[in-house]
Amino acid sequence: MPFEIAVLAAYLVGMTVGYLLYKHYVFPGGHTPLGAQIRNFVLINLIGIVIVAALSSVLANQVLPNLIGAQDLREALAHGLAIGTSAATSFAGHKWVTFAR
Repeated sequence: MPFEIAVLAAYLVGMTVGYLLYKHYVFPGGHTPLGAQIRNFVLINLIGIVIVAALSSVLANQVLPNLIGAQDLREALAHGLAIGTSAATSFAGHKWVTFAR
């Protein structure tokens, strides 16, 4: 599976699990209706998936090759850094939009 497709597939699985965890453990008791929660969660995560996919690719193919020779390690590190970057923006979006009180 190509690296970029693997990143997207992992993100979709993570998004499903993330919704359930956010809803039950991070933001319990949100007052937004369920349909709006799901819509907003997906929209915020679509922004996140663009950030993760683009940043992962740029880091793996343009930034990290000068620092790390092993492609597998370079791709894993790039993906991890990109996920960390989008985690902060996603948390804020879910706090203020998806599960707003």
